[in-house]
Amino acid sequence: MALAIRMILYAASAFIAGLGWASFDEAAGTITVNIDDIVTIIAGALTFAGTFIASRLAKARGGKT
Repeated sequence: MALAIRMILYAASAFIAGLGWASFDEAAGTITVNIDDIVTIIAGALTFAGTFIASRLAKARGGKT
């Protein structure tokens, strides 16, 4: 499970950097992130995770999903 989470985070990081939502300044050694775009991604991910968790809880209690 941890390997799957790590691979998803690698893909998400590459996606964020590839679209220009985050950039690395080599001279200063800093990463700059566009907060508006990142918040949209995080909100979508949390919504997805929340519906998945709710589905698993309902199924564990004997309900159908």
